[in-house]
Amino acid sequence: MPRSLRSGAARAKTWVLTEKDLAQSWTRHRLAAGPAGPAGDRGSTATGTWRFLARSFPEPSGPLGLRKSHLWILLYGTKFRSAESQVSSLSKVLQQIAGRFDSQQFLLAVRIAVDFGASLNWSAPLVNQPRHARYLCRHPGKLTKVIDTIYGDGTKDRKKPEGFRHYNDYLWPFSQQLAVLIAARSRDFGHDILKVFCTLVHHAGRLAFRKVPEEQTAAVVKQICDQRGDDGNKIKWTSYDAAEVFCAAHRLGLPMTKALTSLTRIIRQDLQEVRAENLPILARGLGKGDWHEEFVLLHAICRQGSLALQEGVLKAQAACAFIAVCSNSNWQIFDEELLQNASRAFQNGSKDLSTKELCDVIYSVSSFQVRDVIAMDEICAELTQRAKDRKLAETEMVKLARGLLKLRHRDESLMNALAPLVLESKQKMLPVSLCNLIAAFSYFSSSSDDFYVELLGSITDRASKLQPISVQHILTALCRLQGRVASEKLQMPLERLCDHIANLSASFSPVQAMSSLSALANLQQRDLASASVFASVLCGTSEVHWHWAKSPQCLRQLRSMDCVSFEESKCRAVMDQLDSSRCVEILQSLSSLELNSRLTCHMTALLCSLLAPQLHDLRAKEVIVVARAFSPERIPDVFWSRGKLSGAHPSCLTDGSIDSEGPSRWRERALDLCFQSLRRHEHFLDTTYFALLPFKLLCLQVNLGTFDTRKLEEFLNPMLLAFVDRLRNLTKEECAANRARREGEDEEGESFALTEPMDLGPEKIDCESGHRILLGSYLGDLQVDLLLERPSKKMARGRMVSWVDVFF
Repeated sequence: MPRSLRSGAARAKTWVLTEKDLAQSWTRHRLAAGPAGPAGDRGSTATGTWRFLARSFPEPSGPLGLRKSHLWILLYGTKFRSAESQVSSLSKVLQQIAGRFDSQQFLLAVRIAVDFGASLNWSAPLVNQPRHARYLCRHPGKLTKVIDTIYGDGTKDRKKPEGFRHYNDYLWPFSQQLAVLIAARSRDFGHDILKVFCTLVHHAGRLAFRKVPEEQTAAVVKQICDQRGDDGNKIKWTSYDAAEVFCAAHRLGLPMTKALTSLTRIIRQDLQEVRAENLPILARGLGKGDWHEEFVLLHAICRQGSLALQEGVLKAQAACAFIAVCSNSNWQIFDEELLQNASRAFQNGSKDLSTKELCDVIYSVSSFQVRDVIAMDEICAELTQRAKDRKLAETEMVKLARGLLKLRHRDESLMNALAPLVLESKQKMLPVSLCNLIAAFSYFSSSSDDFYVELLGSITDRASKLQPISVQHILTALCRLQGRVASEKLQMPLERLCDHIANLSASFSPVQAMSSLSALANLQQRDLASASVFASVLCGTSEVHWHWAKSPQCLRQLRSMDCVSFEESKCRAVMDQLDSSRCVEILQSLSSLELNSRLTCHMTALLCSLLAPQLHDLRAKEVIVVARAFSPERIPDVFWSRGKLSGAHPSCLTDGSIDSEGPSRWRERALDLCFQSLRRHEHFLDTTYFALLPFKLLCLQVNLGTFDTRKLEEFLNPMLLAFVDRLRNLTKEECAANRARREGEDEEGESFALTEPMDLGPEKIDCESGHRILLGSYLGDLQVDLLLERPSKKMARGRMVSWVDVFF
């Protein structure tokens, strides 16, 4: 402490310190050190000053001999120093002398306390004092400046500190009392309430208004919105003002009223005026107003945000917000430029993102159903390190696993780092989380057998808590583990799961029942209790049908197929929720598991009647499955003769007539349609032997009489019979040779396309008799080797023909 202040301190012990002495001492030291003097000198001066004050006013009753002007000089002088070592002394002094401040000194003391890093607990009781409250309402500009000083004005890229600056509990007392003041005296601020309110919300957020009821906060927002207008007593808002109010309401979690949603029209007028940091908040706040207007605004926000990301104004946190909003099911905006700029932001700032944000990015991107949308290597590398450090929570691991599964992005190091973390916390996780994790791990196959066995055991031990969607995930995972894990290790979890399915009170959805039944078929697990549950769901019955026939031959001899639990309208309503591929999957599962009952016969007949008009849209393997489902074991003759099911024989299978040989003719017509639909898949079947085997089996069944029809050569036309004979006589070696030849032709065709880009068309040969021969031509969509054109009597320039002879 300088000598003058030490002498002043000696006299202050008897409380005779004069203002003149204090001012002269402080001024003399200021002139000696200077504002730009050494930081150590200024720090030592301020330290000595606060020590002096602490000795001068040791009593808790407060200062007794120091005037307001003395306090003003001391506070003003501390603006030129930074003595963080004396924070406790400053807090103690301010606690004692703050009651004597006038309003201007009070604001200055708050700013200096923040510079020191001292507590603001002493300021909380003073904010709502009448004299200070009136001053703050009359000088909103000074109040806004103080708020910016406390939290930072945002003009610099200031990293969030780990200490108490910005987001510390020491700042909340002042901010919360200030929020109470704004809510209680909002009208005293006049038109400046917009700036004060938005500034406080922007910096302090929802925690500042924790002591203010939501109704009062909503009333303040309504008052601010009522000030907007073109009248003389109102103010005309710009896009900047409207965006500030909209973002403030969203930060506080207030309901989006009609007044707030109408602000989007003002924001859309000039979006470039809006602060870049408000763009992510604007995007998250949309969704309550007119969908079409907000969609246009959101697209403009994404374009503006993309430019901000490209220029480096916004960082990776903003990119997370944009991707989360664009992937929302309400919007589904795929902006390639935005994703590219977001990817660059993640490459540069993935380490600054929290673990939750990194997992949210992967999960959000997976909803686009497009691979390689963003650069995943940096994100996965960062998550791998955090997984090794055990920094991933349960929800984060589930989101990460589901996102990687949807993207089909394989990262061995990341999955290997997650596996020990999953095993450590498996007892604390919910069963649904474990099911999602094992579904992802089983797809990537990146763990040992013991890992899957231990995880499956932990899940099945709590099988009573599993929901239908979890059951579907586990069955799908077991299908993927076939061949990689010994079957005896998977049998026990599978049996426990089937026991749980039979006793499950919650109902399966049609998609879940179809997927689970298909998984049982792939696992070759013929559990009749579980199959009863799934079949009843697919038929739309309220009660489970538990009765099954021992053999399909038992159903062929029945004279009546009445089934009390089956209702065609309900079953048709369920099947309408499934696409054709899933309906075919049901037929395949019923056949693989050999499930035979009156209920399944009714369901098979209805499925075949629904799929018959759609055969041309199905794949080759699906058409074969439908064709084999027309067998008498799957659809007995009684359905035709009794007419129990109106959809069992649609018009496309009857030729408009029903005679005594109805069932036989009906199956022949169905097989004829299936073979015709397979002609467009000939290039696939003659090169894929595993898909050709069911076709060979179908032809063998028909010729052996198991379909109760005539042989193929008796009811197929010659052209269709030649097609069938070509395919059923192919061997495995011939299929491989066809595939090799086709691949070679494709390569030659690519090279030919590079050298001969023009299509010369078929080769034409004109004969003297007027006939024309075309080599390598087409008749409709059918390729032919030779086409003979015969001129008609009214031939115009040799272009018209009367009939065409085709040679294959």
